[in-house]
Amino acid sequence: MVEAIAHDVEGVREMPQPRLTFACELSSERLEDLFADRSIIAGLRALNSRVALALAAFTPERAGVVRRLNDEGVPVVAIPLLSFGEGYYFTADNFVRAADRYGEWKAWTDEQRLVWDAVGLDIEPDVRLYQQIADNPWGVVPMLLPRILQRDRPRRAAVAYAGLVARIRADGWQVENYQFPLIADERRAGSDLLQRLAGL
Repeated sequence: MVEAIAHDVEGVREMPQPRLTFACELSSERLEDLFADRSIIAGLRALNSRVALALAAFTPERAGVVRRLNDEGVPVVAIPLLSFGEGYYFTADNFVRAADRYGEWKAWTDEQRLVWDAVGLDIEPDVRLYQQIADNPWGVVPMLLPRILQRDRPRRAAVAYAGLVARIRADGWQVENYQFPLIADERRAGSDLLQRLAGL
């Protein structure tokens, strides 16, 4: 992920150096091993970059890694997720559970005294959909067909997630959202078919 904000300097539009964000979805053990390497942290600092940390589990080991990055001056973005058994990603259908999960993450954050640069909401199809595509793509059709007629799903989810975003901001964090570029194109076209089918 790269973020850059344009600034006007005496009428000339100037683009600052982009800020890189490295997304990380490693297991707790591999995560600890990665950030035990001083050269990795030195590289992150040299690039003035951030780490977006996927959090399907709130463990002491993960808290230790976040504290190490905090101490080294590397900003960390939290991406609370569900367990694989629950579908892993936040979706158009699990927004109630997503809000509960945010509450669990916040309690863990407070207990561990962690510092975050932002909270990321990764709203994607249920991980079991990806698994079905890998196992047997034709098995996806019966999973998706009933969704074509569910026109209110994206609207209900948008309202629910807007409420969650407001809650996160009220708790003092910036909020980021990650989405497929196709969804932005679909919105510009005035359609919601992909959002209905994929649960985005």
